[in-house]
Amino acid sequence: MKIIDMLMDIYKKYPNAVNQTPACWWQISKEGFGVVLSIQAIKSPKIKYEMVKRFFDEGYWHITWQHATTLKLKWRLSRRYLKLKSLLKYKT
Repeated sequence: MKIIDMLMDIYKKYPNAVNQTPACWWQISKEGFGVVLSIQAIKSPKIKYEMVKRFFDEGYWHITWQHATTLKLKWRLSRRYLKLKSLLKYKT
């Protein structure tokens, strides 16, 4: 999630340059997708819950979804959205 923060900081500092480089948007969403996959691989239900809660509460899901520029990436994210949301129901 720190990588997403750093990429967003670059965007805030150099918005014109980022807007001219679509790969920057893609990279933000790709990093977010990597976080989603990492969360799903966590074995501990408690840690998984905490990570999912943080991912949604701090707006990382919104940033990831908003910057997904390809249909393939949107599809891959949408397939995992309900699974992530369902993890929030099971606080242990």
